[in-house]
Amino acid sequence: MKLKHLTTSLAATGSAFILYIGLSYLVAPQSMAPGFGVSSWPQHDGKAFLTVKGVRYCASGLVILALLLNGQRRALGWALAASAVVPPGTC
Repeated sequence: MKLKHLTTSLAATGSAFILYIGLSYLVAPQSMAPGFGVSSWPQHDGKAFLTVKGVRYCASGLVILALLLNGQRRALGWALAASAVVPPGTC
C-alpha cells in the first residue's frame, strides 16, 4: 500500500471518529457526560456546555473531511497539526 493511500485512510478514519464523538454529544449528551468527567447529568446551563463541545468536534471532523475531499493534502496536514493542540488543551 502506498503511503498516500495509508495517510488518506487514516485521515478519513480520524474524521469519522471525531464526527461520531461530536454527534454523540449532540444526540445523546446524557450518555457522554460521565465519559467527560461530569459525575451526574448536568441541569440547565450544563447541557449547553456539552452541546458546544459536540459542535466543536463536529466542526473539526468536517474541516478534515472537506480538505480531504478537495484534495488539499498540504492544508490537511497543517490542519491536523494545528488540531493536535486541542486534546491537551481540554484536560
